[in-house]
Amino acid sequence: MIIQELKDCGRETQRKLKELESAGVFDTAEVDLLRRKLSALREVQHYVFSGSWTRKTSREKYLALFKSKFDYKLIAERFNTTRESLDVFAARQNRRLERVIGEALRLIEQNRIEDGLDCFYAATGEFAAREFDYRASELLPNLPQDNSFLVSDCTEEVAVLRSMMKSDVRRRLDSVNIGKLSYLVFLLNTDNGVFLKQKAELLRRLQNRDGQGG
Repeated sequence: MIIQELKDCGRETQRKLKELESAGVFDTAEVDLLRRKLSALREVQHYVFSGSWTRKTSREKYLALFKSKFDYKLIAERFNTTRESLDVFAARQNRRLERVIGEALRLIEQNRIEDGLDCFYAATGEFAAREFDYRASELLPNLPQDNSFLVSDCTEEVAVLRSMMKSDVRRRLDSVNIGKLSYLVFLLNTDNGVFLKQKAELLRRLQNRDGQGG
């Protein structure tokens, strides 16, 4: 099952990382790769356990089967169903999850982590949802007052703060082609496979991975 493949990949990645760190190896390209890979796998795992790839009740039953190490008899009794019905249900949910995260997981397994995350974000919309569902105030620091600064010395910080103001965001929105912007917003929210490549390109540019974003 795809969820077992995800778990095995995470366990193996974590094992390799611990081996290197136990040997006193911390700042190498291999360690950086393994840390990034483990982070990506955890992001995919979080989606599997809480995402919208299936109905909540179906997800809970599927995950219960996984956590029981595929004890079909136990889970069939727990959810008041038959072994045969549970077989069909598990196979259906596995195919559904495979369609959503399968390609992304294979890419991450091959250490093509950024490509895998691009694929994951495009298929699930997770990146888009997180990046646009916030209040600007949530990003601002809340530290004890430090009176050693002068506003005249905070030019860059003032510019950043201004860029977060609703009026400034609206001004920038007014300066672009609304039709094009509407299309990009559509891409962020669509699950239509026809637009998958365009959506993946948009997410790459939003994350500035190819130097063309911003």
